[in-house]
Amino acid sequence: MRDRTRPGRSWLLGLLVGAVAGVAIVEGGVLGLLVVLLLAIWGGGRPHPALAIGGLLVGVGAGIVALTLRAQAACDPASCVAPDLALWFAFFSGLIVLGLALTVIGLRRA
Repeated sequence: MRDRTRPGRSWLLGLLVGAVAGVAIVEGGVLGLLVVLLLAIWGGGRPHPALAIGGLLVGVGAGIVALTLRAQAACDPASCVAPDLALWFAFFSGLIVLGLALTVIGLRRA
């Protein structure tokens, strides 16, 4: 029987769930944020909580950064004006860094 508590599985599951949650935040606003908070509570109950939450934060940050970069790239400068998203990029890039830091801490404990 396979060991289902391997550290990599917790992180990868957190990453995948985080990417979906990132889309939920962009599409659902506050409701999407509530989904992320519930998923963070779920991640805390995983066998390797630091890895699960680290993956969740990396997934959320990367998902939102990717979606906003895609939206900006699709915006034709002649026909649309996108707002300045520098603060949002900085915030969600910070989530990625925080998630990577939790990942390192989780790997040291695993």
